[in-house]
Amino acid sequence: MIEHRVIERAVEILAVERKRLLSGGELDPVFIDKIVDFVRTYADQCHHGKEEDIL
Repeated sequence: MIEHRVIERAVEILAVERKRLLSGGELDPVFIDKIVDFVRTYADQCHHGKEEDIL
């Protein structure tokens, strides 16, 4: 369950970034790189891999 909270927090941070962009902010390539890396590494490989092993 802790892993789910970490993923939810990342989604919240992504929503904040989206609002910033919609209000005229500039794209932050470092942020994009880090959030994509998080999703690929943590969410896909670490977390989902554990769930698939269990199922």
